[in-house]
Amino acid sequence: MASAADDAVADRASRLWPRLHILGNPKSGSTFLFSCLRAGPFDPNLLYGAHSSGWRDGAYLLTTLGTKKEFNFFGGPGYDWGWEWYLGAPVPLSAWEWRADGRIDVNEGRRLRRGENGNGEPSDFVQQMCELADGNATLHGGRRRRRGGRKSQLACRRFPLECIENTPVVRPGCALVRPLPSRRRCGRANQPACVAPKIYMSHAWPPVGSGTSPRALTLDPSINTFMSAPAAPEQLRSHVAGAAAEQLRFIILLRDPASRAQSSARMMREWKWDKSANLSDALLSDLARLRGCSEQIAPSSRAAVVLDGASGMEGAASPFQRAASELPRLSDRSLRRFRDCLAVGHPLNHVRSSVYAAAVLSWLSAGFSPAQFLWMETEAMRALPATELLRTIASFAGLPTQHLATNLPADIRRACESGVGGSLPPLQ
Repeated sequence: MASAADDAVADRASRLWPRLHILGNPKSGSTFLFSCLRAGPFDPNLLYGAHSSGWRDGAYLLTTLGTKKEFNFFGGPGYDWGWEWYLGAPVPLSAWEWRADGRIDVNEGRRLRRGENGNGEPSDFVQQMCELADGNATLHGGRRRRRGGRKSQLACRRFPLECIENTPVVRPGCALVRPLPSRRRCGRANQPACVAPKIYMSHAWPPVGSGTSPRALTLDPSINTFMSAPAAPEQLRSHVAGAAAEQLRFIILLRDPASRAQSSARMMREWKWDKSANLSDALLSDLARLRGCSEQIAPSSRAAVVLDGASGMEGAASPFQRAASELPRLSDRSLRRFRDCLAVGHPLNHVRSSVYAAAVLSWLSAGFSPAQFLWMETEAMRALPATELLRTIASFAGLPTQHLATNLPADIRRACESGVGGSLPPLQ
């Protein structure tokens, strides 16, 4: 009898799940890079024609359908939802064909694909892929569960995307958009009428062997995985072994730590997630937490030990200097404990999530090779012309480049430009 683990392996083998990952940190340029790649510079529509029947050979890159950017699966909350959720809705490769009407997503400025319906607008294709029957069937723990009630009644309940009554998945890869703000009620006296929730494609990967090329790649841009998901390297490595693990590729974005920390704190305060009185308080508070994490791996009793780190502006007795010297010598267990400390309170760990060396060591100690990583400094990436940036990524990921100089549509080129006069505002 097949076990659940056997079923999971069979599911992974049957789907073109991500082999290319964008890692980094918030405020390091990942949104720009993802928007560039999602615009389609390596899309099979551009490289091999408008019909998926011609996509059986050659290398190309597919990004997920729908509006979802970060899956936060490895090391994140989605991991408890299982592989069925991560693999998404089982949709045919033709769902990735650019729409014949040439429509552009007005919010993201990119071409729409057949399997997308933007912000919940009507789509027979998506409705079929995400069919909820009469609204009674939801997915829970990999099994179908029947629920009473109609779709209109579901709209009266509070639930986030991909969740109804604490059930984390409506159907893998599909989501509901509640037509009212999440804490408002409807359907009662003096309240708005209930409206059926809209259905859209959240994320999906195509099946293997049904027209997909063996050289095709898919992308997971879950940037928080690098610093603030300490369990991610081990979880990913445990599910992917041998040659499959060696095929994984990671793009790591590293921004100047001080600038990144300031930008992170500024954003969290603008969103009112960080309740600090001002920017300085937010940074100083997290710096104090970093001091505590450093004391865990290099207590003050070791202050007299000869240090091998750069002196910088900190004295030899500084907990930060002691931690920098101790970090390369940590056991896997101590390294994980240090990373757990750095991640506490994410995403308000503005300073702590800039301790890149801890994450680098963690990913390498999980068994991934340095050759599987493309390290990109944020400001240097932004300074590259679009063609040069794309050539760098293509060389690393094994994607074609012959079309970049002469056959790259203007809208896609603009999505990958970042310098003076480019489409992206300056980093804050």
